Amino acid sequence: MAKHTAHADFPYDVERGDAGDALALRESMRRDLENSRGVHVREAVELGATWREVVDALDIDPDNGP
Repeated sequence: MAKHTAHADFPYDVERGDAGDALALRESMRRDLENSRGVHVREAVELGATWREVVDALDIDPDNGP
């Protein structure tokens, strides 16, 4: 996203937000990912992952668990 201009032949109108819009989008994405963590943990365990593999993948302290 370092480039803030579209190619000259880009066929669609582009609406640009400001820094606040970008921050709000990032925060929304972070919340969505965090809220779906439990589903992904359950899927990993159902597919055969151990709790150790889960906490290692999430980079969290095993005593705090997912």
